[in-house]
Amino acid sequence: MADWTITVTGLPQVMQRFSIAHQIVGQALTQVLTRRLAEGVQYAQQRYLSGGTTSDRLAERSGRLKASFGSEVTGTGSQVVGRIGYLHNAPPWAAVHEGWPNRASTTIRPRRGQYLAIPLTAEARQASPRAFAETFVGRSRRGSLLIFQKTAAGIEPLYLLRSEVIIPARPALRPTVARFMPFIVDDLRKAISQGLGGP
Repeated sequence: MADWTITVTGLPQVMQRFSIAHQIVGQALTQVLTRRLAEGVQYAQQRYLSGGTTSDRLAERSGRLKASFGSEVTGTGSQVVGRIGYLHNAPPWAAVHEGWPNRASTTIRPRRGQYLAIPLTAEARQASPRAFAETFVGRSRRGSLLIFQKTAAGIEPLYLLRSEVIIPARPALRPTVARFMPFIVDDLRKAISQGLGGP
């Protein structure tokens, strides 16, 4: 008679390792996520949310978008939740820059009125066109419609008027997650392996 016999030894040691794993996985995940997500926030703020505006970077103007990008890790034991993104008083237009959901650009049109007023000066960014005295609408030499202000120094353009503006997506969240997810997985694997007495 022929047979194939499998003998498994060391089951008590395996069960002990599983018991230890249950205890250390949540703790290891909390530590890994806390460290790596904080690094991800710093990376996103420096790489994508500061400096001048380029095809994949936004200029830091008021700092509101950059300040809203953060991370948090909550939970213990059987459930750990890590979050990264625009979490802290995020402006409603953060999703426009991220391209949610899966858009390469977003078209902005006026809700009221005929035109969007795009500020051209630092002062114009801080107020609406109605806040300025001695203004009028005219065309530039290139034919663009502008709101000008008469000042003692002369005539100054304040706002560019457009019926719509196409904002290309300049995501910070998606490329940051793509960059840091492999680090998180690798760190977690190493932490659990070391906790279980592995190599």
